[in-house]
Amino acid sequence: MDGDQSKTSSNSDFNEKFDIIISILKDSIKEKKSSSTKKIVNLLNKALGDKVVLIEHEYVKPYLRIGLIVDQEHCFETIIKGPSADEPEANEFREFWGEKSELRRFQEGSIRETVFWKCDTAADKRAIIGKIVKYILQKHLGIQKKLVTISGSQCDSFLWPGKLSIPGYGTGEEANQNIVFNFDSFAKKLRGCKDLPLTLSSVQGVSPAFRGTEVFPNPSVLPKYQQRLYSNKENCFTFRENTDNVHPSYIEPVDVIIHFETSGKWPSELEALKRVKAAFIIELAELLSNQYGLMCKPQKRYLDVWHEGVVFRVHIACNKEVHLMKNIITSEGVVKTIESKEAERLNQFQVHLPIISSALGSVNSRFSAFSSVTRLVKCWLSRHLLWDNIDEISVELMVAYLFLHPSPYSAPMSPLTGFIRFLKLLISFPWNRKPLIVNFNDQLKLEDIREIETYFKANRNELPSIFIATSFDKKKSMWTQEKPSIPIFQRLVFLANKCYNYLNDCIDTIDKADFQPLFHTSTKIYDLTITLEKKHVPNFHLNLSFIRTNKISEKQLQSMTKTKDKESIEYFPIVGFNPVKHYLDTLKAHLHNCAIFFYDRFGGTKLYLIWKPNAFDNETLNISDFTDWKLAAEKCKSGFYNTSFNAEAVLEDLYILGDGLVKSIDINDS
Repeated sequence: MDGDQSKTSSNSDFNEKFDIIISILKDSIKEKKSSSTKKIVNLLNKALGDKVVLIEHEYVKPYLRIGLIVDQEHCFETIIKGPSADEPEANEFREFWGEKSELRRFQEGSIRETVFWKCDTAADKRAIIGKIVKYILQKHLGIQKKLVTISGSQCDSFLWPGKLSIPGYGTGEEANQNIVFNFDSFAKKLRGCKDLPLTLSSVQGVSPAFRGTEVFPNPSVLPKYQQRLYSNKENCFTFRENTDNVHPSYIEPVDVIIHFETSGKWPSELEALKRVKAAFIIELAELLSNQYGLMCKPQKRYLDVWHEGVVFRVHIACNKEVHLMKNIITSEGVVKTIESKEAERLNQFQVHLPIISSALGSVNSRFSAFSSVTRLVKCWLSRHLLWDNIDEISVELMVAYLFLHPSPYSAPMSPLTGFIRFLKLLISFPWNRKPLIVNFNDQLKLEDIREIETYFKANRNELPSIFIATSFDKKKSMWTQEKPSIPIFQRLVFLANKCYNYLNDCIDTIDKADFQPLFHTSTKIYDLTITLEKKHVPNFHLNLSFIRTNKISEKQLQSMTKTKDKESIEYFPIVGFNPVKHYLDTLKAHLHNCAIFFYDRFGGTKLYLIWKPNAFDNETLNISDFTDWKLAAEKCKSGFYNTSFNAEAVLEDLYILGDGLVKSIDINDS
């Protein structure tokens, strides 16, 4: 477990290889270099035991850096068991651990010397090794804790929902798990519904929380609605009129897909099938309400259910619907199959998303760091305004690749190590020459991998800039088909390169490093800046500049009982109310041909726009598509009028569509 390395590899290799790096100022070590290093390594070997599988060191002025690769099975154990109280080794154990050692009785009846590290969250457990290292070095070598810096958790604060750590929230792993536990209870109730016309064949959650990758999962805290600001309509909270200053707590619905048993009773006409699904939704709502007392809010396409502090959005999947959406009847009465983006999206949501969610969920169950690494990466993407320009499933697949194919290293066990490896993957993987193959459970055999690589080489020009293949998707790379575009991909690699170099510098000088710039981005490249009224940004508390003043107490978090739920939530809460998202979606639908939009979805107060390169090119007059165009001053050679892009009208539209939300619009003259 001990290795001696005196600068045999570059700093970046050292930073990527180890889960935890201990940096000790050499001036704090009183003995000679060789003897002190050996003594430190021996002490760490004894103190950490089976929590680590490898210890190496290097000298980088002015530090002695010790790298640890931790053991996934034992590294998060909160109790270090020593010998029985009556054994001779007990005295040695007590002398080594000092005041931390205490006698404990275990369930099997034994009484042993132990060291206990109190932990409430996964983030606390990741900090155990650092606490051990600092305690042991101070006790046995007199090295002050402030002179020892431990890498691995420096970016944890970027996963806090505001500038504080909510009691029991940590970095969000537990909140994601609580949603899954809540869902298990809800799924049992769904399956227990009696008198449904068809039997449920499957119930599956597909939101990021089920994969452990929801960046800021909502803690189960009851929303509060003041009577003077809200009224109720059909047993649902709603806004009173003229309440511009009303800002309800943002509740993100959790998507669930249910399948019924195969039946030939589904209609063969699309609109009729949709009406039958709507009838199913209404009946399911009545059954859940009558049998379990759950509050339900049926909609045309889905059912929202309030269950123990979480809103589950239930979608009914019917494969026949996708088939019908692709068929049209011509004027001659002939059925013709067409390409339908809407049908493809529905098929992706109700067929492919559950499959890939299940696979990624298994990766999350297998690797404890997958959740924190993925959420840190997604947070980084959003802070750099790229969230809407790359599919989050493709991001999760890239992170999964780091865990399933970590060679030449072992799978990362700390958020920081996983993050730096992700940046390295973006900038070093030969995206133009190779597909990124994510092999879940080794389902892809050698011949399958060769088939994918052969197909990729033969069709490279027609394939997306990032091509990700799995056993479920060998030739389509469906999660990167539409995005990122080539310019966005180039921007992504550029940012990754800058941040990779900066992050290495931070780790090399970790005792005085500032990690904030990693999550701040330059906005000089954007043509327009749309500043929003922050009071209308529903998740402004996630903004990096936001400082919370009201902490959520333990008492509030523990108040989620069924009795109090019924007393406190009289009507169905307001779900998914996000005027910024609605505004952004409207702009994309209206201006997708001429502009690209950028936004930090985690509390961002500014939207950014870049005009596409051909946005201001003159075009021949086309009466059928005259949106955002005006007549140009000159005619073209054929005698027809030219049209030019009407930027002034578009700016006016940006204000009109964002009335009350948009504070100002600034043009970048450069």
